Amino acid sequence: WLVSLFTRLLGMQLPVNFVFMVFIFILLVKLFMMTIELSALENKVKDLTQELAREEKERRDELLIQKEKKESES
Repeated sequence: WLVSLFTRLLGMQLPVNFVFMVFIFILLVKLFMMTIELSALENKVKDLTQELAREEKERRDELLIQKEKKESES
């Protein structure tokens, strides 16, 4: 009954057309939400990759300084 009412209000011929339109709308909203989530996850991966690279560089620099210090003491 409710589907028929909305179908008539929107000027559609058959209630099944309204049902299909609602499902398509729901799927589009779902796709939009998943796209937002994917974008957030991609940003998180980028940030973590940059942080890891920075930490590795700091560790390499510390090892290099320690090596140079040992060589200068010898």
